[in-house]
Amino acid sequence: MATKRFIVLICLLWALPTYAWSPVHLILAENASNPVMATEIGLRVALSANTQSNPLLESAAWRVVAKNSPDLFEFARAKELERKAAGGQPLSTQELDLLLNSPFPGTKHAALKAKTTEDVAEKALMSSEREELCEWLRAADLANNVPGSFYAHCTKAEEANWGPSGFKPSSEQLARRGIRLWSEVRFITADQSFEKVKWDELDTELRCFARYAHAQSVFRLRQRNTVEDMHAAMLGECASAPDSHIRALYFVAKRRYDLGALDESKQRFEELLKTYPERSHADDALMYLARIARDQNERPAQKSYLNKALTSYPGGDMIFEIAWEYLEPLYRAREFEAFLDELRSLSLPPHDNQYYSQGRLAYFEAQALLSLGRDNESQAVHLQNWQTYPASFYGPLSYLRLKEAGIDAPKFEIRNGVPAAVERPMNAGLLADVGHPEWLADFLAARAKTPDEIWLSAYWADRAGRFPFSHNQIRRRVDGRPWLTTEGSNRFIERWRWGVAWPNPFAQELRDAVDAEAKQAGGQRVHPALPASIMREESSFIEDIESYAGALGLMQLMPRTALGHDDDIPGDATPDRLKTAEINVRVGADHLFWLAKNFDDHPVLIAAAYNAGSGALRKWIKRYPSDDIALFVEDIPPLQTRDYTKRVIGSYIAYRILNGESVDPRIAAPPK
Repeated sequence: MATKRFIVLICLLWALPTYAWSPVHLILAENASNPVMATEIGLRVALSANTQSNPLLESAAWRVVAKNSPDLFEFARAKELERKAAGGQPLSTQELDLLLNSPFPGTKHAALKAKTTEDVAEKALMSSEREELCEWLRAADLANNVPGSFYAHCTKAEEANWGPSGFKPSSEQLARRGIRLWSEVRFITADQSFEKVKWDELDTELRCFARYAHAQSVFRLRQRNTVEDMHAAMLGECASAPDSHIRALYFVAKRRYDLGALDESKQRFEELLKTYPERSHADDALMYLARIARDQNERPAQKSYLNKALTSYPGGDMIFEIAWEYLEPLYRAREFEAFLDELRSLSLPPHDNQYYSQGRLAYFEAQALLSLGRDNESQAVHLQNWQTYPASFYGPLSYLRLKEAGIDAPKFEIRNGVPAAVERPMNAGLLADVGHPEWLADFLAARAKTPDEIWLSAYWADRAGRFPFSHNQIRRRVDGRPWLTTEGSNRFIERWRWGVAWPNPFAQELRDAVDAEAKQAGGQRVHPALPASIMREESSFIEDIESYAGALGLMQLMPRTALGHDDDIPGDATPDRLKTAEINVRVGADHLFWLAKNFDDHPVLIAAAYNAGSGALRKWIKRYPSDDIALFVEDIPPLQTRDYTKRVIGSYIAYRILNGESVDPRIAAPPK
């Protein structure tokens, strides 16, 4: 009877609105014999307390969750202590350590708020929460409480000579500050910080990494002779610090290559390959060794390096790049039979993981077959390329070559809906049920290791509005970019996956801006998918971001450029206003329409000009005339612009596919 009354009471309470969940529920949870029910009650009370900004009640609720759910124990315990600290309650040393070592977001901030001391600050500011913590220390006027760690890790320009009376940063603090400044691409101030370091006061690991960062800063300041001596010195003194040693060795080898000292470069790259065969730089070393063989007209040696890459590093990032550079001369010389024979003799991996080369070899294979009159074979390769790499640069070009031949390639079917395992993931279903996506995003992000877990984490980060994190998870951590689902001969696009990989949080602003500019344009056409793609590459959807060079906002506009495109916008495009979506997107759209007018609405040329400038692009069009846009893009001299263009166009096609639209035929037009 008592059990029935308890169940009835719980059912009645469940019908109450979120804000009505209270400490009474926790008492019920403490007396519940069902741990699943107790866990859900605890989560609902935590949500209610979170909504009402009641940290102590929320802390108590998380304590109930931790007690009743082994799956959520670690997360709930961290949340309990985080909210306990927010409520002003003291934390023990053990509790502080738990927060500082926790993998979940927000815990470092909680620890530092609970105890603002140097030892806690040093650990907290070494985490990914650094920027938020630095801003909090400034706003709370607590920087003077932790001057050493604050100086080392919080690097606003005006704080270069900051410090309370009598404060003198140690060599370790100067070195860490220099490393931080170097990582922020602020090379002048990084160099200034490193110049004050007494190197013999640092341990080997920190000394060698700081020396490398110093050398790289000096290199970017164009003191090239000095920097080579700095890296060379590291090769002698940092052999026991492999992370720094391999960076220095790679730099020296690449620098020798860039200066044309090929024999010296080869010697260094061979040393790197021999000394660090298991490190990620190994396949890069093979790529440069193959390039050196190419530059020295030693084609058999180039092939040998390619074969070594295929056998020793089949999963390496550089495999398809090495293969293309070996085959490219044959294609450009129109030796198509030889090109095909060599290509088909290679045991390449089944999938290319690199966005800038995905589908490249297949595209040129199909074009070679077409040039030899083997039309059916060509069309089969183009079709496979399109179906394998639809969200790349080359796959959509294959689709358009098929259209030119009168072949209608099958469209992708978009599959809606989200699998139950994603909407309510195992071990975290109750977190999904209570309707707080940020909690589930935090929980999953700390656990994601396998591709499926990474997708799951990215999906819930997307649901929580954390677009910079969500789409970059997929771009950087999921090999092969498996966008497609295959069933028999059909290819399906799962909208939930594509929506995570290509979010569009400012879609309405983009449509409004494009519509407004189109009314004023002289017939130019810019699809909203193009600025969305540029936004994805430029800012990762961070509205108020500012680059080291001063580029601002979602589309990373330079203030001088913006002032040439704001005539029809009420108020000037000031730096502050460029950090808002409304102004930044409108100004960026106006700039894109201007580029469209200058480059015949060609999305590929617009993307390249957006990155490198219209003047540079015009020079390249004259210098590298081509009837094939793919070959022209391969000829763009700066690697950064070449890859940027491919990324933007791949995203451009992805956004159009998500909208149910066809591939834009303009991307295949010859450059002019």
